[in-house]
Amino acid sequence: MKKEKEGKFTPRQLLEEARQQKEALAQLGGWRRNAMLASSCGAALAWWGLTGGGVRAVLGAAGVLLTLAGILCAALIGLGIRNGRCNVERLLKAAESN
Repeated sequence: MKKEKEGKFTPRQLLEEARQQKEALAQLGGWRRNAMLASSCGAALAWWGLTGGGVRAVLGAAGVLLTLAGILCAALIGLGIRNGRCNVERLLKAAESN
């Protein structure tokens, strides 16, 4: 994005940046959904594996790890989405004030 000579962005540039960030936030929403799906599958695998013995117990431990990783990823992506929405709001307010 090019700046004007004064170093400020035009309202049109700010609106375009806000649009691009909204598209990125939509993609992050899909990744968050996938992370939650992975954690759900991991929970099911953990429950199934930990109720048995032998190889099933190993799969159960892997399910626990998958669940924890999915939850952590979903939480981090959710934080990014929240911060991104705040940034889009700031961009829109800056475009209105110009």
